[in-house]
Amino acid sequence: MVEEQKTLTPDEKKKIDKENTIIGAFVVALLIFFWIIANFLVGLILALVGGVIVYKILKSKPELRKFMPVGLVVMVVLIAVAIFAPAMKSDKEWKSERDEILSGTSQTYNYLTEAGTPARDVELGALRALGHETKIRKIDFSEDELWIDYIANENLTKNLTRGGIWIDTKDLVKELSLILSPDVKAIIVEPYLTLVDQYGEEKLSRVALITIERETWEKINWDNFLTDDIPNIADSFWLHPALSD
Repeated sequence: MVEEQKTLTPDEKKKIDKENTIIGAFVVALLIFFWIIANFLVGLILALVGGVIVYKILKSKPELRKFMPVGLVVMVVLIAVAIFAPAMKSDKEWKSERDEILSGTSQTYNYLTEAGTPARDVELGALRALGHETKIRKIDFSEDELWIDYIANENLTKNLTRGGIWIDTKDLVKELSLILSPDVKAIIVEPYLTLVDQYGEEKLSRVALITIERETWEKINWDNFLTDDIPNIADSFWLHPALSD
């Protein structure tokens, strides 16, 4: 006598489909997790093996199916940890490196100036203003002027790049005006960018020359000052044609 196959009700079919969807999502989560911590091939193999194991366990013990949503949530949490933990570690290392450089105690950073000198104070101030990853090319006291050469950040457009240089200049003068001796009467900012000449050759070139004298910066209310006014208040100003309108 042939045993009649049980006909499933719509609700039972919906329940089974839901469980199968969760199992499938669990397998995909396994793939993503092992892909992150290893590689795609290893992740695929482990996900398939894990899927088979989970399938056999649930087949022999159907009562465990109710725990699958919890298992899926756990896998999602593990994926999030696998993604963000390295980023958090990297951010912590970045901050540690920044603090060492800005404090002048880094053993790996190649400082331009001698420790314990006014020039070192200026260098650290410039790094605070521009960011510790900025490449500063030169810090030079010439008579009563301070010259700072650095490599600016190139942005998507020349307007954004130019605006970034205005921000750099503002931040530099604001920061350095707090630590410079009264003997320094002017700050001269020289940003550099890599430009391509008419022959297609790349060359690091000066793209601006901005002089702001003490009498000028002492008039500035930094809280309300607009960076776009840098060219207007500068005592001397030159801009490379590559950044001009």
